[in-house]
Amino acid sequence: MSRTPASRIRSDADYRALKAATARAIRDNGSAEAFARETRGVGESLRNWQRHSHESFIPADVIADAESGAERPYITEVLARMQGWILVPGPEVVDASGADYAAMKEAGEAVAAIAEALSHGGRIDRAEAPGVLKEIREAIAALAAEEAALVRAFPEHGPAVSSPCPPSPPLGRSSLRCGRAVALVSADADEGAGVSGAERPQGRPAVAPRGAEPTERSEGGR
Repeated sequence: MSRTPASRIRSDADYRALKAATARAIRDNGSAEAFARETRGVGESLRNWQRHSHESFIPADVIADAESGAERPYITEVLARMQGWILVPGPEVVDASGADYAAMKEAGEAVAAIAEALSHGGRIDRAEAPGVLKEIREAIAALAAEEAALVRAFPEHGPAVSSPCPPSPPLGRSSLRCGRAVALVSADADEGAGVSGAERPQGRPAVAPRGAEPTERSEGGR
């Protein structure tokens, strides 16, 4: 891909991250040739959308097709991060088992990491930031999973979502193929590297801004 023109809004690294995410999504669908049979465009177009040396990018409708057959919405994740948003998991894809304790554990570890870093001079320095960010990302993932599990258990407390799909087990290719918009949280710092903007993690299929309100638990079990 030629150098990003100075007139473009995003950095060259951002556009490269989109290309890399496109490649991952198409790879999850088998190959460019296999995926071409399920979407519009020929195999050569799909290969160009993955090449850093080519200036064309995957269209929005093909992104939807690709991510319906992928294990996660790689491209949507990158696009959301570029705009400073975080994707959170929807109740359709979250495994609720152990979500309560995982949320408490990860949130506690994030608070402890921040407190420990601040105890050394009252600020988080460059050396401490990676460890603190790791704990924060893991806490975001666990809390989003807990929120989604609660919404699935008590749907009256969550936004209405229309879906053509019947209830399905958490995260499987069958649920993705039936058209459910899914966004899996990742606490991984390496995925989508080079994307400018806020760190990540996904959606009901709504995209949620940072600082979403906590969900109040109703009486009763899941």
